[in-house]
Amino acid sequence: MHRVIPFAFIGIFLLLSGQSNGQIGPKIASKEVFKFETRSIINKSFIDGSLAWADYDNDGDQDLVVTGSDGIYLFQNTDDSLLSVPNIPFTRVRNGSLSWADYDNDGDQDLFITGEEGTLDPIAKLYQYNKQENIFTEVFGGVFDPVG
Repeated sequence: MHRVIPFAFIGIFLLLSGQSNGQIGPKIASKEVFKFETRSIINKSFIDGSLAWADYDNDGDQDLVVTGSDGIYLFQNTDDSLLSVPNIPFTRVRNGSLSWADYDNDGDQDLFITGEEGTLDPIAKLYQYNKQENIFTEVFGGVFDPVG
C-alpha cells in the first residue's frame, strides 16, 4: 500500500533592512522549504537490522543499504525515488552494522559490514566500489576474535 503523508515546513527568515528613519529592524518572510513523503520500499521485516546512507556512486544524492534477518538490499537514489540495485555481492548479517568510507582513497564510498551470519558466526567484510565498472568487490572477509 502506498501511503503519502504530506508535510510542509515553513521556514521563517529574518531579513534586516534599513528603515526610512535610519533604524534597522527585522522583516519576516516565510517560504516552503521541505516536503516529505513516506512509502514502503521493502515489503520485509528487518529484525536485528541496520542501515546506512552514503552517496556511493557520487551523483550528489544519498543512497541506502539495509540489512537484517530477511536480507540485504542496496538502493540507488535517482533524485525522485530509491531503486533496488540487483545482484549485489553483500553478505546478509544480523546484529551487525554497516559503514561507508572511502578506504582506498579513490573518491567513492566503499562498504564495511560486520555482524552475524545465519549460523550466528561473527563476520566482517569489506567491499570496494569500482565506479567505472559499477560493481562491488569483496576485498576482505574474515572473522575477528572477540576482544575482552
